Amino acid sequence: AASGSTSFGSLVPKVSKQVSSSTSNNVGGAASILVDTASDLQKADKIGVSGSVYATGLSSATATIANGSKVNGNVEAYSHFTNSASEATTLYNSAGEATENSASYATTLAGGDANVAVGTKSEIGGSVYADGDKTATVSNAGMIEGSVIADTLHSVVSSTSKSTNLNNVGLRKDETTNAYTGIGGAATVTNAAGALIGGDVYVAGATGILTNGGGIAGKVVLGQSIDNHSQTQIDTVTTTTQTVTPAEALTAQTYTFDQNNFLGGGVYVGDATITDPFGRDDAPDIKTSDVKATVNLNAGSVTLGNIVGQRDAETGAFLTDTVLN
Repeated sequence: AASGSTSFGSLVPKVSKQVSSSTSNNVGGAASILVDTASDLQKADKIGVSGSVYATGLSSATATIANGSKVNGNVEAYSHFTNSASEATTLYNSAGEATENSASYATTLAGGDANVAVGTKSEIGGSVYADGDKTATVSNAGMIEGSVIADTLHSVVSSTSKSTNLNNVGLRKDETTNAYTGIGGAATVTNAAGALIGGDVYVAGATGILTNGGGIAGKVVLGQSIDNHSQTQIDTVTTTTQTVTPAEALTAQTYTFDQNNFLGGGVYVGDATITDPFGRDDAPDIKTSDVKATVNLNAGSVTLGNIVGQRDAETGAFLTDTVLN
């Protein structure tokens, strides 16, 4: 009798590369909420909503406070979302050891329009906030005790990372680069004649328009800091190197303020820079935006504060452009 065996182990392919990828996409539509207090309850001075009001929608978000209605808290409309895509790759040697990892990650804006409308004789006990990827609009014909924020300025990121010599600690090298791009939409705040805002007003976008026909007790801030740069960190067993590179094109922010009535505070045009993203005390601020504003102090307006543009802390040079009419 004869016996024998055959092995096919050497014919089984070994894994030399492994790749995985994923995407994350938001799905949704429009959201809207209406607070419309019945007239008999208005006459009895009743609060329509004792807490806050929120509208969150992918394509749009709208919060409307009808004439004469009261909200004790904040009113917010939110349509800021990001989609993302990522990929990771691992390389292996003939012994099956992982020798190299690389990955990429990128985001895109996915939101839409955010709108808050406060009707005549309506009262908001807190603040009003509109945040959208395309537009952010706040219109006030009543009274808002807190501040008003219209924000349509956001960043997306494209990130890459690579680690080599994973099986040799002495030669290992890890490198990560994050490239940010600032993207803005249209932000608008309208404070109608007879309307009141008890706090400050913040406007941020690629374009921003603020019209004050009523009263604003606080200050006006035009401009917002935004990530618009690339940063790289390289690590070895003995060293860490960090570099920050300004973007080739600054994020444009252009504002117009038509001041037609009362402003208790001043106007600040700024936030064209960010602090060092690595938190290094000795690193200079990075200019990421080109912020321009036109401030029109029209006939009949009263502005108690100063009109201030951002300056470089060391040289005193202006970092923003402001035209005062």
